[in-house]
Amino acid sequence: MAKIFEKLKKKSWIFGWIWVLFDIILDYLQVDAYFSAGDIVWGSIAAALTGLCGLLFVAIAAHFFFNEDKKTILTKNKCLLGTLVDAVLVGCIFIKISKPKNRTDTLIFSEKAVIAQRDGKFGFMFRVGNLRNSLIVQCKIRAKFVRSRHTEEGEFIALDQTDINIGFDTGADKLFLVTPLIVFHEINEKSPFWDLSEADIYNDPFEIIVILEGIVESTGMICQARTSYLNREIQWGYRFMPMLFLDRHHFSADHSMFHSTYEVRMPVYSAKQVLNQSGEKEGDQRKSGNRKTGRMAIGCDSGSCNSGGNNKIKSIDNIAAQEI
Repeated sequence: MAKIFEKLKKKSWIFGWIWVLFDIILDYLQVDAYFSAGDIVWGSIAAALTGLCGLLFVAIAAHFFFNEDKKTILTKNKCLLGTLVDAVLVGCIFIKISKPKNRTDTLIFSEKAVIAQRDGKFGFMFRVGNLRNSLIVQCKIRAKFVRSRHTEEGEFIALDQTDINIGFDTGADKLFLVTPLIVFHEINEKSPFWDLSEADIYNDPFEIIVILEGIVESTGMICQARTSYLNREIQWGYRFMPMLFLDRHHFSADHSMFHSTYEVRMPVYSAKQVLNQSGEKEGDQRKSGNRKTGRMAIGCDSGSCNSGGNNKIKSIDNIAAQEI
């Protein structure tokens, strides 16, 4: 659109200056140029235009409208077409300014996504930021897990889409993008990452599509920014580098650290396998504890439930705790 506007204006001004140059040459040569070509008398064209304003107005408004009677260019014949041309150009400029297409370019996502533990839970994380000072009103984010799969009946689904819960139930999907944020998805039984280990992440092809929607504060128009992460773009056992620092009385963001990550210790197994292993260990500990407390109960039933017996039970508890 900008190129079209630029070309129209350039052509109008070039055409206008051609007429100005033509008028200057006629005055310099003092030639009354009347050239006949059929019924059109070209000398009357220059004679009908007086002054620089008239020449420029004719050039900008309309170039080739002729008077039906005199076959000449007149300034008063150009008002209608000039108004139409101006209306079209103003409309195009208004649409270009009001359309929030370029606003999505200032909403950025991290180049990589990571999987790490936070508060003892496995999580899928990525970072999102807003480069402008103006906010995105009612900003919401959602994500889709897309991959091919076979159903139990043998049906093949090429692009099966699964919603990734990034805070639908808690309201965490509604973002306040005053500073860059790390979006966190907890990997639980309902997560598509539940049974995926590090090897599965790198070997199984899939894609995560992230969609950020909101209203532009200045225009009230809806904008949408999208990105995606392939399985090769997900780093297992990494976290994002901190980029917010306290500068005197306010926080400042170092955007050079926006895409930076660092490695952390993390199991290579899936969240499901880790939970099952921890459950088996807890079960073994409970069984061993029940056997010990069973012996204590037998001792208590045998008539040793006195103060000495109580002291004896306490000492057995201490020994059992040390053994565990």
